[in-house]
Amino acid sequence: AFAVMPRQQHLLQTLALWLALAVQAIWAGPKINVLQWNPHWQCFVWDEQDCKGEAERQANEWLAALDLDFANLIEFADPNFTVPSGWTALTAHCDHDLVSLVYNDRRWRADPSPAARADGCLVASFNGSAPDRPFVVQRFERLGSNESTAVSNATVANGTNVTNVTGVVNVPSSVIVIGAHFPHPVTVAGDLPDEQFAILRVPLQAMMNSTGTRDVILIADTNLAANIPSTSIATSIGMPGTDIVSTSLERTCCFDVDFRFTPEFTFDRVIANFGVDMMTKVLIEEPIPAWAQQVKGSSKGAFHKPVQGAILWEHVHVSPRAPGSHHQGLMITLAVALSLGAIGLALLLLWGFAPPRLRGRSGSFRKKDQVLEDSDSDDDDDDSGSE
Repeated sequence: AFAVMPRQQHLLQTLALWLALAVQAIWAGPKINVLQWNPHWQCFVWDEQDCKGEAERQANEWLAALDLDFANLIEFADPNFTVPSGWTALTAHCDHDLVSLVYNDRRWRADPSPAARADGCLVASFNGSAPDRPFVVQRFERLGSNESTAVSNATVANGTNVTNVTGVVNVPSSVIVIGAHFPHPVTVAGDLPDEQFAILRVPLQAMMNSTGTRDVILIADTNLAANIPSTSIATSIGMPGTDIVSTSLERTCCFDVDFRFTPEFTFDRVIANFGVDMMTKVLIEEPIPAWAQQVKGSSKGAFHKPVQGAILWEHVHVSPRAPGSHHQGLMITLAVALSLGAIGLALLLLWGFAPPRLRGRSGSFRKKDQVLEDSDSDDDDDDSGSE
């Protein structure tokens, strides 16, 4: 097997990004794009192979490339880290732990009123210990004209009830977004006690009552395994309504357990009480890049895979689109173009893995017997190596 070198690893990441863009382009209607990522503190403190710099570069690249509305970046413990122009970060600290709720400030405005912002720690200080596990709750208002999509017999949640509609559905003009880092439950497969959920539930309820906004997005490293459904989390924090959409439960944790723990550590989630469906994309798959593999002595870092969720206003299997979706042809063309580009990149990647003699020296064809002789020579070389 060929080792994955840094150049090929970068090409793999680019290929994954192109595929994500191709998949995303297929759904031409309005959507809210959200990212949840916790590369874990070891990435920034141990910082082996420039993990800190790579994580920051990757996060900022995704903000623009994936046209993100909101991102919850956890434990980005670099005081010099800044998001690019067009995005703003709201940060909450609890001792060494921190969350940065990043929003697209060309599309959303953070409501500056005191009733529209709350932050705190999900774990209070106890017997001299420092508080831990921060959260941010913020109301946002959409800027510019409201996006809408034509739908036919779709089920739409508006935060308080669910209705079947035919016609035009508007993207919410305001939303409440929660960025949080949950504590671990007492047992691996357990849930958090209600008094811990209440620390989020109380300010959320107060904000909904004072502002009238009832559409809510939770972006969190929940530290809850696959046996705890997202609907249960939504209920526990007080999301109104019963029609909950969520990213699929992906095994995002963690490098230190080789992403193979049972029950599945599906910690990183995006949960909302509006929209009719959610597209999910894990942005870094295994094998994770070398820079993300933090190892110090016998200890390994707990790197999480990043998860993108796109809140949709039509089920992903809806076909065809209702009248008025005039961008569909353009989006399909774009998706095909991106897919072809990704295939081309994959071929270049495979070509880069091939031994030099199999790639040829001058672009001319060699005789078949010469190719066979070179192939045998390559096999002998491989057998004599250390890897």
